[in-house]
Amino acid sequence: MLKPAFLAFMMVAAFASLAQTVDPQKVIRAIEGDFNRDGRIDRAVLMEDADSGGATFVIFVGNGGGKFRSVKLPLSFYGAPELLDLRVTKAGSLEISEGHFGGGRYAWERTLTLSYRKGQFLISGFTSSSFDRLDPESSYASCNVNLLTGKGKVRGEKISVKAGGIPMDQWSGPPAECQ
Repeated sequence: MLKPAFLAFMMVAAFASLAQTVDPQKVIRAIEGDFNRDGRIDRAVLMEDADSGGATFVIFVGNGGGKFRSVKLPLSFYGAPELLDLRVTKAGSLEISEGHFGGGRYAWERTLTLSYRKGQFLISGFTSSSFDRLDPESSYASCNVNLLTGKGKVRGEKISVKAGGIPMDQWSGPPAECQ
């Protein structure tokens, strides 16, 4: 198991070239990869956002020579930092997950999938589930939508939404069918 001090050191080292835009103390999760498939390293970062009280997500797209430009998702995530997750799928897409399964009456989780298509990052998938602990059977809700194909399911029933994905800067929330 890695010690917290070592993890903090690794985050500082990994983001030294982003020092003007990222405070390593605010990084919750971070990963590297070639997310836009241009042969350069990109960085995806979930970091604390003092303004919203949650976390924000930023992709730092590598421009070469250790330089990056940022692409911010206009959305805050409110899960406890230890419940926020950031990962890369087998297909090379990014997934951001948040949830609340601790104490309290309502348990929920949601995952946004981001993919690089046609020169931009798109919200390509949305998955959520929730239930009331006092009435889990009748309150269970779920939604899983591939926004690239427009196909999905809500509570096990097939649905269709507009296909093609949603540009990150146009994301305003889950599809109406999921609410």
